[in-house]
Amino acid sequence: MDDPQTTARNTVKNILIRDYVLSFFVLFGFLTAFHALTPTLPIYLERLGSRKREIGILVGTIGVSALVARILVGKILRSYSERAVMMTAATLFGLSFLAFVAFRPFWPLLFVRLLQGIAFASLDTAVLSCVVRIIPPT
Repeated sequence: MDDPQTTARNTVKNILIRDYVLSFFVLFGFLTAFHALTPTLPIYLERLGSRKREIGILVGTIGVSALVARILVGKILRSYSERAVMMTAATLFGLSFLAFVAFRPFWPLLFVRLLQGIAFASLDTAVLSCVVRIIPPT
């Protein structure tokens, strides 16, 4: 019978493949940017002159759009590769960050937050799907 320590070492060695490590760094970087935006967005919007109700709607919109988008992302991942979905979502999320500089009124920013929710759901789901596919069963 195999020694449990040897099995654990081999599992760690087998899991640290290129795609797994890259997926980790992609998700880490993405979540860092995403969560850095969460506490700073209300301050930014307040300085732009948004009312508290508008700020609340803009902050909460991403959660609702991400929840709804996950249903569609699951269907999209059946047709397209995880890598294609990840690249599209990362590009969309990066462009939405730049849109905060360009757009000021409430409605364009609401659209940007909807796109960020879709990008968040797409990237998160695609990365986790990729990781589940590449890790060894042990």
